[in-house]
Amino acid sequence: MSDYWPIGQRSPRTCTRRAPDSAGCAFDYGWNSAKDSLSRAKAAARAAGAPSVTASTWWLDVETSNTWEALEFGERPKYHRNDVAVLRGMSTLLERRGVRTVGVYSTAHQWQRITGGASLDRAPVWYAGLGTQRSAARRCDRSHSFTGGPVRLTQFERDGFDADLRC
Repeated sequence: MSDYWPIGQRSPRTCTRRAPDSAGCAFDYGWNSAKDSLSRAKAAARAAGAPSVTASTWWLDVETSNTWEALEFGERPKYHRNDVAVLRGMSTLLERRGVRTVGVYSTAHQWQRITGGASLDRAPVWYAGLGTQRSAARRCDRSHSFTGGPVRLTQFERDGFDADLRC
């Protein structure tokens, strides 16, 4: 993610000095971060002769080990709205640039703390976490979706490493 805060940016949202901690600024921040990531991924794919990265699912990493306003300043509606705006900025940029599917990598606990339980348009879920393959299989059930979208992958531990189960 970028360290640059978009004060003065007028598109896709407006981010002014008068309201620097706004959902508009947060959206632009997410937009810019995704734009940078997509550009880097496309360049790497071209250099490697790989297929277009827009054909792949992109997963937004929403974990408490990352920096989020709701975690830094308190789990209150304003900060949840701003954190969701960052994610909306990311997903909007990726979708407008041709990424077919944008999902979320997180857990129900982390998602609640960071977004306040937002649906993010029922985004697909990659359920993070460790445990057994059996517990990962149980998390494939839609009742474990923290966005209301389909659970596509769940994570578990295998021989000391992260492994994933396709749901």
